[in-house]
Amino acid sequence: MSYHSPEHPKVRSSKLASSLPNQDHPGSGAIEDAFGPNSSIFNETTERLTSIYQQANHVPSVAARFREWQRFRRLTSVELTTDESSFTNQTYLALLARITARCFVAPASPIFDNEELLEIVNSDYFTRRGISNFGEGDIFSWLLSESIWELNLGELVLETIQNLADAAERYNFNDAYPGALDSIFQQLAPARQTIPRWLAEYIVKHELGLADQSNLSLLDTACGTGAFLCAAIETMAHDIASSDGDPMDTIFKAPDQIRGMDSDPLSVALARFNYLLAFGKLVQQDHPSFLIPIYLANGHIDNSNAAIQKPLSTDVGTFPLPEPVIENPLMLDWLLGRITNYMDGAKLRLHVQPEEVAIQEV
Repeated sequence: MSYHSPEHPKVRSSKLASSLPNQDHPGSGAIEDAFGPNSSIFNETTERLTSIYQQANHVPSVAARFREWQRFRRLTSVELTTDESSFTNQTYLALLARITARCFVAPASPIFDNEELLEIVNSDYFTRRGISNFGEGDIFSWLLSESIWELNLGELVLETIQNLADAAERYNFNDAYPGALDSIFQQLAPARQTIPRWLAEYIVKHELGLADQSNLSLLDTACGTGAFLCAAIETMAHDIASSDGDPMDTIFKAPDQIRGMDSDPLSVALARFNYLLAFGKLVQQDHPSFLIPIYLANGHIDNSNAAIQKPLSTDVGTFPLPEPVIENPLMLDWLLGRITNYMDGAKLRLHVQPEEVAIQEV
């Protein structure tokens, strides 16, 4: 899909591209001051996002993502807020994570034009770089629904993303580390507690024994923003380096051995962001394609209460699907839209797994 039009010029009019060599290296406190709830860019961006959402919340694709966000939030905890303000605030942080990730993986290259900017938001940019499942088709991509452009909101969408990108490009994220945005996450989702990095590292190394047994796997079924997953990746990277292995082996091994899931959409977005940062400078150079194995799912579902399967008849056959999916056409559309992402993930596993196994695993 192309978002260009005479009203949306291809080349960005960023005033910051020429000033990239003078970027600041932000610490966690500086990031919170610059982008947290008390910052001007937060207020400006969320005000625009709120305006866009209020004008587009009747659009089926936008409404479906909002309801899906509410459903997963309630699965996480009945105490979590599910109002529209929280939704747009969390969309802001998801956008910031993607723009920051772009600045991290290609620190020497400013964002070139509006097409690249929109590909960053819908995660096509990362897919082209060989990084799959960073956020393709997720809940927070509602902003790029084609229907929003049909409502003549495209200009406002572009201005919103451009202003946030311009603010991010003032800083040098070349050495960004896992957890860089966690303090903002904590302010936007105070009911969700983040794990201190030092504690995650201690548990992974000494309690789980990953420092001594590199063949162990880790599946975190409530991974939050990915503290344990990132600690496991860093432990794996240290083990490979200490045995004079190829650093790129970390990218080959980690997605197969270190995986996570969470039922909170924003936690998943931040966990994927942190997982990417945990690879460090490996992703700033040519690297093998890999999939970020973190999924939006409830890892504590009681199978005894699983949804009833009902047959769905089509021209090509009959397929068993959960009853809620068949009864809600919007959910079915969302599910079918995700299939291509899962198949892309399966392709990335073919170098280490048979095709049938790869498809089942994703």
